[in-house]
Amino acid sequence: MPDLTKLRPLPRDLDLGRKLRTFAGVDEKVLATVPHERARYTGVGGAVLGTATIATASFGLALAQIFDGWSIALLLPMLLWGLFVLNLDRWLVSSSTGSKWTRRAWLLVPRLVLACFFGVIIAEPLVLGIFGKAIEQHVQEGRRAEIEAFEKRLAGCNPTSGAAPTTGCTEADKIRTGTTPASLEQELANRREDAAALEATIRRDTEEHGKLEDLARRECAGVGGDGLTGVAGAGPECLRLRKQADDYAAAHPIAPNKAKLDDLTTRISDLEQNTGTAKADHDKAIAAEIRTRVQAKHDTYNGIGLLERFKALDELVAGNAFLLAALWAVRLFLIVIDCLPVLVKIFGGVTAYERIVETHLTSAVKSENEELRVEEARRSSSWRIQLREIEIAERKRMAEIDLELREHQVATNRKSESAVDELAALLLREAEEKTVVNERLAA
Repeated sequence: MPDLTKLRPLPRDLDLGRKLRTFAGVDEKVLATVPHERARYTGVGGAVLGTATIATASFGLALAQIFDGWSIALLLPMLLWGLFVLNLDRWLVSSSTGSKWTRRAWLLVPRLVLACFFGVIIAEPLVLGIFGKAIEQHVQEGRRAEIEAFEKRLAGCNPTSGAAPTTGCTEADKIRTGTTPASLEQELANRREDAAALEATIRRDTEEHGKLEDLARRECAGVGGDGLTGVAGAGPECLRLRKQADDYAAAHPIAPNKAKLDDLTTRISDLEQNTGTAKADHDKAIAAEIRTRVQAKHDTYNGIGLLERFKALDELVAGNAFLLAALWAVRLFLIVIDCLPVLVKIFGGVTAYERIVETHLTSAVKSENEELRVEEARRSSSWRIQLREIEIAERKRMAEIDLELREHQVATNRKSESAVDELAALLLREAEEKTVVNERLAA
């Protein structure tokens, strides 16, 4: 069979269609055998690139909502996410699924589920962006209502002077401003009670002392009457009544009590003046503290976070059927767009390019298996040869060891025989020497 790739020239490297087909993961050399499939895979590559572009924009929108504004630092994570989605979709549409529908369904359905999952992730930030104005308005209205309720609760728990606080207030809702008008009013009431009691005591003591003084004066003047002697002069009865009046005056300090009453009167006057001023100051302090707390709560609402947007969107569509339908229409549209590469793979059927790729893969697998079997046989034969060589080497080594052992035994035997001969010669010489010695002694 002639090489068809040589009969059909490949597109130029700078060809736009070839660049787009790169995102579909096609092999240009294989595709050159079926050039009529180039348009299809150019569209698939464009769909993959479009999905990755939408995913990049969606992720950037989500990051801007999370970090409360756009920043140049968000470009890097956006590009990384876009490349991830691009490579994922490229794998989903480029990997082989075979020409049999059972095998294609078994492989494509999980990929469709995965594509739908990523489609939901990619679509949600775009949905939030499309409904952004309504979401922001709803959040602002909710915040205003929350701040107004907070201010109303503080005002009810800290009413102006003379009013009763509302029920259900916690300690955190109550405002402390130091000396309150209630404490001044309580002190004023106590001082007024003290002054009234002291004034009654002074009046009673003054009347009683006046009676004793008048009785002593009449006795000393000789005026007659009940209990009086009618004798003028400083007689015993006159002195007794005078002493009784002085003792009463000493036991009941009318003058010091009058001084105390004057001090109490002055204090009461000051308290009456201060109570009115304290009420006005207290109301001003309460109002100022309420404004401070309300402003502090308002300052906590800096931006609208991603979770807050999701919550606001759910609240918006909860009671609005039309808005709910519009939301799901937009959401499903974006999910379908994100799943478009896999949908093209599913509904496009088995292409001629895929059949050729499958044939090449099958041939490659068979060729690889054949090479593996040949290599395995070669390795098995080589292994048997190596085992035989090892066995022969072991036998040679054992023969050499046996030979060395025998040589050692022969050498040992020779050394033993030589030692015996030397010992016999030595014994013979010693016997001859003894014979000579004995002969000499006998002579």
